[in-house]
Amino acid sequence: MRPASLLATIALAIAIPTAAFADQYAWNDRDVAIKGAAVLAQGRRVIHYCEPCKGGHRDKPVTIATETKVRRAKSTDPYYEVVVDGEAVDLAYVFVEVIPGSNTFDNVATVLGLKPHQVSPQLTE
Repeated sequence: MRPASLLATIALAIAIPTAAFADQYAWNDRDVAIKGAAVLAQGRRVIHYCEPCKGGHRDKPVTIATETKVRRAKSTDPYYEVVVDGEAVDLAYVFVEVIPGSNTFDNVATVLGLKPHQVSPQLTE
């Protein structure tokens, strides 16, 4: 195998597992999206963290500045997404601090009873 082909094969092998977990719960049916938005609306701070994507590096908690809402993913699509501060979120990769000052952040997908892959059910600050 030529070095260029070998490198391409290695890169593909590394990229596929990460891509397989991308967008686990970014688009949901309407009821799941509404329930996810309700869970997020209970909290004041969130951590955006894609564990399978970033490994041990996660963002710092941020305060939710505007309302959390639900919108249709695409105008012709039957799926919905949850929007926090103008950005669509994947419920598997967003953690919310429901009890202010607790420094404990619950994974929204897990709270909803969904089964995200390679994601912690809870994080601490």
